[in-house]
Amino acid sequence: MILIALAVLRYLLIADDLKGYAMTAIGFIMVSSYLYFLEAQSGLSKRFITMKSFATGALFVVISAVFFMNH
Repeated sequence: MILIALAVLRYLLIADDLKGYAMTAIGFIMVSSYLYFLEAQSGLSKRFITMKSFATGALFVVISAVFFMNH
């Protein structure tokens, strides 16, 4: 999921499309929420799912900031 987000961010930087960036961020949040729901249904511990969600979100924010600083 992170690799797809990186590819989309890279394309948005090249295309210089801020609306697309907002749509990508919203889509990433929606997909993450759905994965959270599926993992909860599969029986994984809530602590593990929450830690993974925060780590993924933080990684997305950091990588986004690095991309936009270097652009």
